[in-house]
Amino acid sequence: MGAYNYLPRTYQLNSLFLYRPKIKRIVITSSCASLTREGTKPTVTFDETDWADQAIQTVKEQGSKAAFMTKYRASKALAERGE
Repeated sequence: MGAYNYLPRTYQLNSLFLYRPKIKRIVITSSCASLTREGTKPTVTFDETDWADQAIQTVKEQGSKAAFMTKYRASKALAERGE
């Protein structure tokens, strides 16, 4: 993992308050791929409980034969959850 520290976002934000005087800017990056699933309609509202679990399960079942975007969504969900 190199010099980077991958912690759940809540730990990162709690740390922010501890070091607040020294921090000038925060950039949080994420990918909607970590929570979308096939067939999701554009009007769906997501929250912190939504993950691309369908993609993760498909990759577990199909392995390298899973579609590229399915593998991408699964990798993003696992990375964001810290798994």
